[in-house]
Amino acid sequence: MSDTSKPSSTSGLQSTILEPPKLTSSSTELQNLGVATRLDGKNYLQWAWLITLALKGKQKLHHLTEEPPNSLDEGFKSWDVEDTVIITWLLNSMKLEISQNFMFLETSKQIWETAKKTYSKAQDAAVVYELKTQIAHTRQGNLSVTEYYNLLTNLWQEMDLYRKLKLSEGTQAILREREQDRVFEFLAGLNEEFDLVRIQILGRESLPNLNETFYTIRGEESRRAIMLENASHNNSALIAAKKENQGAKTDYHKTSNRDNLWCTHCKKPRHTRENCFKLHGKETILNRIKQQCSQPYSERST
Repeated sequence: MSDTSKPSSTSGLQSTILEPPKLTSSSTELQNLGVATRLDGKNYLQWAWLITLALKGKQKLHHLTEEPPNSLDEGFKSWDVEDTVIITWLLNSMKLEISQNFMFLETSKQIWETAKKTYSKAQDAAVVYELKTQIAHTRQGNLSVTEYYNLLTNLWQEMDLYRKLKLSEGTQAILREREQDRVFEFLAGLNEEFDLVRIQILGRESLPNLNETFYTIRGEESRRAIMLENASHNNSALIAAKKENQGAKTDYHKTSNRDNLWCTHCKKPRHTRENCFKLHGKETILNRIKQQCSQPYSERST
């Protein structure tokens, strides 16, 4: 890399964001490169994956994986301009306190390899163990089926990044076994309300894949929500009907019971001989009723 790309001093490093050099026609496709995630020391895998995708999409990934051409080669100048753009972009995709550690490295490949050695935890048994533990203890709880599934999916994807499992003919059996494991993990963490559909899925002759299992459980969740809503409406209507029916029965008994009464003394309806005004006197009957109303219900005379 040419000397003109190196910073002349360290002044202003705390606040300076590097500006890319003027681009040649061969490197204009790098102008709009950018990643949403900045390297903070704890997110190397996510950061590295996004960097790889961005450069691969521009057909410039070789800057990170291949040795630079000889400075005497005809194409070195164009390569040097492109690599300077990538260096600037890599440094700007890091937190300032991290980028300072890479400021004076001469090629993007040196920055890439140094970042990997410093921050990568790929194949780290402790990290894999932590992820496996999180997956094993993840439960649906108060989450919806979709939220629970997305949580597990994020953990599975992070596990894949650490293990770097590549798709190939030789790994198809491993991938099928991994798919089954994830179906089991997903089903194991569901709430008890899905026990019946869980038994049905596990009882199939051929175990469905992860997506099919998720759609089945989510469909059951939607069906249960609709049924519970309908049941709630029906119960409310039933309670209202019972109250109305009870009120009508009460009113009926209040009227019909008195209509069936007959006084054997005065030969008139709607009262009995015991409460006949002509026989006992109106004041005596009213005083007796008043005394009965003041007594506990269990002590009143029938």
